[in-house]
Amino acid sequence: MGGGLASPGKVAGAVVAGNIVWQRYSVTTYDISSATANISGGRVNIAVAGIRWEGYESTRGDLSTSVPRIRSLVASTTMFSTASGTGIFGNFILDAAGQATIICMATGAGTTTHRVKAISGTSGSGSFSCGSGSVLLLCSVQGGTAPGFRMNGCTLIACAVNACAGRAFEAAASHNTCVFCVADSGTINAESYGNNGASSRLWCINCDSYGHRAGSASNGFANAGVAHSAMWTNCLAEFNLGTGIGASNASHSFNCASHLNAVNFGTNSIQVNTVAPTATGSLFTDAAAHNFVPNNTAGAGAMIRGAAIPGTMPDVISSIGFLDVGALQHESVVSTTNSRHVLIALPRAFDIE
Repeated sequence: MGGGLASPGKVAGAVVAGNIVWQRYSVTTYDISSATANISGGRVNIAVAGIRWEGYESTRGDLSTSVPRIRSLVASTTMFSTASGTGIFGNFILDAAGQATIICMATGAGTTTHRVKAISGTSGSGSFSCGSGSVLLLCSVQGGTAPGFRMNGCTLIACAVNACAGRAFEAAASHNTCVFCVADSGTINAESYGNNGASSRLWCINCDSYGHRAGSASNGFANAGVAHSAMWTNCLAEFNLGTGIGASNASHSFNCASHLNAVNFGTNSIQVNTVAPTATGSLFTDAAAHNFVPNNTAGAGAMIRGAAIPGTMPDVISSIGFLDVGALQHESVVSTTNSRHVLIALPRAFDIE
């Protein structure tokens, strides 16, 4: 037992399978000054499986908003990479600091990654390069000129990309799924969500694309450039300068809403039970402030509240759901409709006001 190591790269070279690495917050960044892996000041390359790496502020596991930051001072490298079967809990920031051709995080096959934020540089390979079978939860990308998430057969849950000059969610290979993800204010003349590989497939469930306005090809959900399958369910596109849902090659739209885009639904998307808001204003509570909860305005957000699949389940299950269209759900209010009012007789010692 002894003191902790000051360099994440040095730690990565010392771990063995099953270790937990606790990285404490400091106002000083942890800098990567060498493209060589696993040395003091080097990049992180976890070469063994079964590692958990978690940032904290003052108490291990506190999940504070003050999180450790790892910053790159060198170009053309991958800041943080993992072996297969590794669990990176996260709660830290990977900052490319404007360096060229940076991949902030590359996940190995079957890796789970939670709560990692990438502040992207000018990478050509993606802020997150997601390995086959990997799962990323509550991860986010700020800025950059490459795909926010470059997917190679992975699942993304509640991930977000803001102001990225590349596709927010790009399916590069194999089968990929996005659930409850948000693409916000992209700055490239291409789609927010799309296939971009000869053998890629992409399914999006309850995802949002908002404010993508670089040009006429700034589409929300599109099966671009390839003939492989894409499906959008309960997805919402708003205020994109291109087509909201269904540009390029054939795709399938189930129970989606598209509003205030240059074209709401493209002719290349087979539409089933799509939602057509009628209001001239936004469906969101405050999109400019990145609040993508549906508002309760008639003809706008009110139309997508409780309108998602599943509503009534198939008849073998007697359940009814009330899911909203889009990634964020409004706060439920207990209804008094058909409620029972019960008179309770209490001893005199109890008063109810």
